[in-house]
Amino acid sequence: MAQENGKEQLSQVIITDNSHITATADFKLHSEMLMADAGRQILRRNLRKLLENESAAREGNDPEGVHDMRVATRRLRATLKLLEESVFDPLITRRFRKQLRKLANVLGATRDSDVFLQHLDEYINKQSPETASQLEEFRQAIVKINQKARLTMLGTLGSKVVQSLLLELEELIETRGKGELKPRIAEHEVAPTLVRHFAGSFIWKSYEAALAYETAMPAPLPVLHRLRVACKKFRYTLNFFEEALPEEAHKLAEEVSHVQDYLGQLQDHCVGIALAEHLLLKHPDNDAISRYRDERLAALEENRNGFELIWKNLAGETFRQRLAMVIAGVS
Repeated sequence: MAQENGKEQLSQVIITDNSHITATADFKLHSEMLMADAGRQILRRNLRKLLENESAAREGNDPEGVHDMRVATRRLRATLKLLEESVFDPLITRRFRKQLRKLANVLGATRDSDVFLQHLDEYINKQSPETASQLEEFRQAIVKINQKARLTMLGTLGSKVVQSLLLELEELIETRGKGELKPRIAEHEVAPTLVRHFAGSFIWKSYEAALAYETAMPAPLPVLHRLRVACKKFRYTLNFFEEALPEEAHKLAEEVSHVQDYLGQLQDHCVGIALAEHLLLKHPDNDAISRYRDERLAALEENRNGFELIWKNLAGETFRQRLAMVIAGVS
């Protein structure tokens, strides 16, 4: 108990020490901003969101707390990657991205088991008492996974490593010029520095990284999982520049998010099937677990069959034309 209280106190120190971190109320990214200044503001926004949701994540009453922390961590990493490829020193940004990835993985394990347990509970509530009883051992196995993930998350959030990470990231954000890379250019050359110098190439490049998967269609599940990652990076890139783009950019980002969510459902089904089959090795005669697995297999196949239409929209000429118009309208 004393150890847990210590973690709680350390968590409060992190939140209190960073309570002044807030994006300027009237901040709106625009094309004439320095890329470094825009990046700092976006980092500041997402660090604040990370900190604001820590208490909810720790308490565990609202699973969205963990989700929101995880999203904020992902957005921090995505922003650092953009800065790394434009105006910041890669040696600095890579170190932050590596540490934030470890934090994201810990949050992700808790979030994924939260989602799976919620899905299983909803399924059990629709079953007969006899079937629900047969599924109880399966449920308890997931509960144990969830509890272990949560304990790991609490330990990580309460660690000096995370406290140091957040304080160093705050220093990077609040110290103008810190971490920025002096461009190596020849005499009389001018290096790109403004948001609009980077927006078009970054957005289109991230789209092409997702579009490349058209050569693998119809793709096996592991490839679709990597496509989901590419879609996520594309959406975060759009989100970064969105305020400097026409309103159509928001609609495009929502469409990419739909593809990403659809692929996420495929991954959720794969995880559910794998967990069910693992428990069936111990209880091969448990018909309830077998039916649960079979229903998720059927849902997986249905989703895979429906993905073709969604993919055609993202990879199609109309989407490319709309994206090109959005890039041309950067302001």
